[in-house]
Amino acid sequence: GLGDNGEDNSSFTPKLVDKLLSTHVPRSVLNHVIAEDKSVVQALHNLDIDQQDHKYLVDILDPDNSGSISVLELVDGLKRLRGNSRRSDVIMVDLMIRSLQERIETVLRCLENGGNSSSSSSEQALTSI
Repeated sequence: GLGDNGEDNSSFTPKLVDKLLSTHVPRSVLNHVIAEDKSVVQALHNLDIDQQDHKYLVDILDPDNSGSISVLELVDGLKRLRGNSRRSDVIMVDLMIRSLQERIETVLRCLENGGNSSSSSSEQALTSI
């Protein structure tokens, strides 16, 4: 198809798409762009990303704390940040955290009882997680 400038933009080859998806942006670069580039701030506004989230955006978009943000992390994170949070969003996160806490407690109990119980019962408890 033709883009806004009249150029044919249908030349997205698999190789180009792979290169784009494997691109990572350092956190420092993204921080600088968000702070200095008015068009980026406007794009975030157009995407309905709360302005108060802008200063935490790099932390939000780099959940594994790798120091860089992939294109997929960027797209996924921005998609999740759009609009207002709903009560169901908060409850869902709370339930996920509770589930993780229960799993961690089970692992800790298995580790603490490692010498006191048979290895097969510990293995069964861990595999049920």
